[in-house]
Amino acid sequence: MSDQVDSAEPAQDVVATPEPVGSWLSEAREGQNLSPDAVAQSLHLDVDIIEALEAEAFDDIGATVFVKGHLRAVAAHLGLDPDEAADRFHARTGLASDAVPELIIQYNRPIRSASRWPVVLGIAVAVVALAGALLFLGARFGSDLMTRQAPQTTGIESAAVPQANESANESMAATTFADRLAAAERASSDSVATNPEPVTDLSVAMDNLTQAVPSSTISDGLRMRFSAECWYEVVDANGTRLAYGTASSGLERRIDGPRPLSITVGVADAVQLSLDGKPVQITDAMRRGRAARLTLL
Repeated sequence: MSDQVDSAEPAQDVVATPEPVGSWLSEAREGQNLSPDAVAQSLHLDVDIIEALEAEAFDDIGATVFVKGHLRAVAAHLGLDPDEAADRFHARTGLASDAVPELIIQYNRPIRSASRWPVVLGIAVAVVALAGALLFLGARFGSDLMTRQAPQTTGIESAAVPQANESANESMAATTFADRLAAAERASSDSVATNPEPVTDLSVAMDNLTQAVPSSTISDGLRMRFSAECWYEVVDANGTRLAYGTASSGLERRIDGPRPLSITVGVADAVQLSLDGKPVQITDAMRRGRAARLTLL
C-alpha cells in the first residue's frame, strides 16, 4: 500500500493562461454581424486601430493610455464590460492596473515660463506694426480728404460777399464748402456772380447724373424758387460757376449765362425751376437720393 503511494508522481501547479482580449472583442463583433469598418466609423476611429486591438498588436497603436482608452471604448460599443477589457489587457501585457502611463508622466512635466517670451514678443511687435500702419493710413487719408474738400478762393466769393468786415470775416473763417456757401448766401441772398470761377470737383463728380431738358427760344433766363432750405449751384457752358449758395424758404433767384446751364440742388423737392418762362420738371432720372442734377439747353 505504501509502495503505491511512493510511486505516485507529485502534483504540479497549473499556470492559468491569461484571458485573451483581442479574440474576445472580435467574437463579440462578429456575433453582432459588424465589420471592423462599421465599428471604426461608429467610434470615429481608423479601421487600423480596430484590427490592431483584435490582433493584440498594441505596439502599433502607441502609448498605453491610448491602447486602454480604445479598448474600453470598443468594448462598451460592443456591449462588453470596459473594466473587464482593461483587466484582460493588464493580464496579457503584465502591466499593473494602477500603473501611470508613460505619456501622462511625460506631459505632466513643468514647462519653463521663459519659453513663452518669444510668443509674447512676437505678438507685441505685430501689434505695434499694425498700429503704425493704421496711423499712417489715417494721416494719408485725412490729408487727401482735406485737399479735395478745400475750396478755391476766386472772384465769385468776393463778389457774393459784401465789403462789411463782419461778413468777410465770417466767410474766411468757414472751414468747409457748405459753411462758405452758407456764409455767402446770408450776406447776399439774391446776388448774381459777375466774376465767375472755374467749376469745382462737385460738378465733375456728378456729370453722370445729367439729363438735357430743352427750352423755348424766348430768353428769360433761369428762375429758381425755393420752398425750404436748400444748397444749389449753377454752371454755364464755359464751365464757370454763375451762382451757388444755401437758399432759405421763399427765396427766388434769376440766373442766366451761356447755355447749356448745369444745375445741382441738394433737395430736389425744395425748388421749382423755370427756363425762359416755361416750368422745368425734375424727373426721377435726374435724382440721386434727395439731390438732383440736370442740364438745361
